Order: sequence, then C-alpha cells, then structure tokens
Amino acid sequence: MDLSARALALADRAVVLTESGEVSAAVAPARQAVEAFRELVASGREEFQANLAAALLNLGGCLQRAGDRQAAFAVQEEAVSRYRALADADPVSFEPSLVAALMNLAVGTSAVGLVAEALVPARDAVEVSRRLAAADFGRRGAQLGTALSNLAKLTAAAGLPSEAADAAEESTRLWRVLTDADPQAHRRSLGVALVNLGGMRADIGQQQAAADAAREAVEVCRTAAEDDPGACLPHLAGALGNLANSLIERGRTQEALAAAREAADILRSLVVEHPAAYQPDFLKALRILSTSYARAGQYEAATVPAREAAEVARSLVPVDAATYLPAWGAALDVLAARLADAGRGADAVSAARQAVEARRRLAGTDPVLQLPRLATSLESLSSLLTGAGDLGAADEAAREAAEIRRRPAVPAPAPANATAAFVPLPLPDLLATWMGLASWSESERYFTAYRDRFESEEVDGLLKEFAGKDFQTAAVHLALWYLALADGTAEAFGYVRDPQALRLRVERALAQADAPALRHTAWLELFVRGDLWLGSVHLWISTTLAGTGEADPPLDQLRPSAEDLSRALADLAVLVRHHPRLAALIEPIRASLPG
Repeated sequence: MDLSARALALADRAVVLTESGEVSAAVAPARQAVEAFRELVASGREEFQANLAAALLNLGGCLQRAGDRQAAFAVQEEAVSRYRALADADPVSFEPSLVAALMNLAVGTSAVGLVAEALVPARDAVEVSRRLAAADFGRRGAQLGTALSNLAKLTAAAGLPSEAADAAEESTRLWRVLTDADPQAHRRSLGVALVNLGGMRADIGQQQAAADAAREAVEVCRTAAEDDPGACLPHLAGALGNLANSLIERGRTQEALAAAREAADILRSLVVEHPAAYQPDFLKALRILSTSYARAGQYEAATVPAREAAEVARSLVPVDAATYLPAWGAALDVLAARLADAGRGADAVSAARQAVEARRRLAGTDPVLQLPRLATSLESLSSLLTGAGDLGAADEAAREAAEIRRRPAVPAPAPANATAAFVPLPLPDLLATWMGLASWSESERYFTAYRDRFESEEVDGLLKEFAGKDFQTAAVHLALWYLALADGTAEAFGYVRDPQALRLRVERALAQADAPALRHTAWLELFVRGDLWLGSVHLWISTTLAGTGEADPPLDQLRPSAEDLSRALADLAVLVRHHPRLAALIEPIRASLPG
C-alpha cells in the first residue's frame, strides 16, 4: 500500500472509531494519519493539504475527548492555521471547515485555562458562519446556530453573562426557524439551545424567563428523546436539572423534586452504559436532588443523594484523581451540611473530617487553588464540632483555618519591562484598575496576581471611599475582596458566575449566623444577580445579627414574588433551627414580611 492510500485508510479508521465512541482507540490512527499526510505534503504533494488539515481537525477532537488538553490545543491551533490558508485560496470550499476548526480551537483554548483568549476564535467562528448563512441559510444556518451556542457557553465561562445571554437568545431563535422547517433534523439542537438559554437567563437575574426556557427545553428534549433516546436523553436530563434549579429559586419545591428525581434517574441509567461520559453530570444531578429535598424541608431525604454523590466520587478517585478528588471533597462538604440539617451531628462531623482530608491531599498538588478550600472545610468542621460540644477540636480546626488564611498567596508578577528601579503602583491605583476591568475572568486574574497587595487592611477603607463615587461597583468589589480572603479567590469569583454557588454560600452564612459573610453575599445578590427584594432581606438579617443599628432596608418599596417570599421565610427558619437563641432577635424581620 502506497503512502497516500495508507494515509487515507488511517484517516477513515480514526473517523470510524471516533463516531463509534472509541475515542482513546482513535487517537493512534488519527495521529498516524496526520504524520502520513504531513509527509506527503512535505514531498510536494500539495493536493493533500486539505487532507492534512482535516486529519489535524480530527486528531485535535480525539485528543480533547481523550483528556489530553495541551496536546489537543497545539493540534487545534495548527488545524486553524492550515484551514485559514486553504480558505484564503478557496473560501467556498474551505470556510465551513475553518468554522469547525475555530470552534474546536475555542473549546480547546478554554480547556487549557485561557478562558478570555478562547473568545477570539469563538467570535471568529460566528463572524465567518454568519456570512456563510447569509449567503445560503438552508445549508449553513445550522453551523451558525452551533457557533452561537459555542460562543454563549464560552462568554459565560469568561464572566460576560450579558453577552452570553445575547448569543444564547440568537442561537435559540435560529434553531426555532430551522426546527420549524425540519423538526426531525433540528429538534434536538433546539432543545440544547433552550437548556443553555435557561441557564444564561438565570445568570443575568431573569428568573421567570429562565424558568420558561427550562420548561420548554424539557418539553422539546422529551419529544426528541422519544425519537432518539440514545442521543437525546442526556439533554433531557440537563433540561430537567435546569428546571429543578429554576423551580428551587422560585420556591416551588415539590415540582423541583419531581424534575430533579427524573434527571437523576436518567443519568443513573446512562452511567451504567457509559460511565466515563456521564459521571460528572450524574454527580451534578445528585447535588441538585439533594438541594431540592433540603429546600422542601425533607432534611433526612436530602442526605441520601448527598451520600450517593460522595460514594460515587470516592470510587472514581483511583480512576481520575485530578477530576474526582476535588469532586469528592465538594460532595463531602455538601454531605456534612445535609447531615447537620438532619440533626445527625456525629455523622456530619465524620463527613466534614473526610472533606478536610480530601482537601489536604489536594492542597499538596495545587496550594494556590486548594488551600483556601481546605480552610473553608476546616471552618465548617469547626462549626460542627462546636455544635457537638467538642470545643478543643473545634478550636484546633479554627486555628488551622486562620493560619491558612494568613499565608501569602502567589506573588504579584513584575511587569515584563521591570528594572531594579521599578516602583509598584500605589494601592488605590491598583484597586481602581481592578474595579474597571471588563470581565470576571480578567478581574479574577488581576486579583490573583496582586493578592498579596490586596491582603492589606487598607483595602476595606479605600473601597469604602470609592463607594462615594460608585456605590454598586465598590460594594461588589468589597464583597469579592472579603469573600476571596475568607473563602478563596476561585470560590469568590464562582459566586458571581454561578447563582447556585452564591445560594449555597448564603445558606452557609445563615447556618453559621455569619453576619459579615451574609452582608457581602447580599451585596452580590443585589448588584450582580439583581435579586433586589431577597438581597435586601439578607442585608437586613446581616445588620440585625451584627447589631450595627443601620436603617432597615425599604422592603415596603419592593414587591416580592411568592417564590422570594417563600425563600425568605425558609431562610429565617434555617437561621432559627441552627441558632434558636436568635429567634427573638429576628422576629421583627419575619413579622414585617408580607402575608
């Protein structure tokens, strides 16, 4: 067999293996195909340039799905470079493949941690596919829809929720048009677009619109799953999970439970057949189910999925420690909280101790990210030990957490052109620059780089001075600063990106009667999430706990939804259940609520 025939056979073999789900097995022939086509091109066989680009595109996808992200990134960059050259010479033939290569590169760039940089190829893909769809919507509209969905997810990850929601809205509108024309071909894609849209509407505080999208996503995905369960059941599970989260946000706990149970059941069955593909989604579904039970007041029932999640994650640590050791630690934290809610103090302490040990293991491999999480787990353990009456052990855990919090973070990088005479920017200038950054990703990177400067006690006063000029911006950054030092940088920025993470942090502050944490999370609810009434209630609770004597928020000027009112009453109940002595203190708040 000559080299060209061998190269083509290897490429075909790689594609067949990839399409059958044997991704790891596909890597070897995909790599060999690239090498063979590269040799042909190097020998002057220019007619194989397109084959080489296609082989690179396939290899990049195989490596990405096999988990070799750095190798995938390098291959994806080359694939884009080669398709650009081909498209320059023959745009009609190669621009569609250039779009595919750009989308793969965007995902690969984000996967190696370059979240903001991933937006460049993602936006390029939309720009090219928009031009192609304008010329021939029938053939190219679906690729534009995919490019927009890809852009929506990446902009959301980069901390640009408004841009993400805009892309998701446009993608959904486009998939509606395509589905109306050919339901069989495009219904599944419409369902996926609606799943994304629901999450992104929630990210910008449009809770009712998010619920509408989530409910429609369930209907569309359920219909699609009847025709093609293998391809569509995972999307139905995702839609149900989104719906459950939305219903939890609105206080409709029984409906949330039904959706969460169905999502967990679907993913449990999928995990049996394809464990590697669906374990992360299954763990997420179990967390949502546990939260649904807890929000419904079924505290003992909430421990069951929480325990299952911890056991599943633990069983997977030997298989993929990098992915599942953090998942196990997080699952144990949730389990400890659920057991405490159920009044099972000894079991909660046991789970919290295991969470601390998991975090210790992680801190040895990634101290910058994991030490703050270890401190958070230690603080939770200390709180549980205090409740159990083991004050000595509680004090020991609290002191270790405090010591971790005092340690310096990563050193701030000097500018590239720094000299021995370089003078650092004054702290007010650093803060002003930080507050002016355009995205959460840029903000997080900047805070991480200068965290040692931001640990100064002066920051609190300086940010309060800035509040006189722009209170909302200053309040958000004061909240981020406080929570980053208290919980860790990644956790703090997770609260502005993920409404469920923020909600869990609010619940923890309530359970611990932690007035400063509740105050700062309330500011994020008010000025990032746009939850004006509920954020005001939490702010009022925090000032009451702190005894600061500040004026009560003007709740009479705001109209709560039934869901917000239900949540506020449940939050007050959580506080009283964990701290009965506070019942009289917060009774005026409860009495002032409507109804």
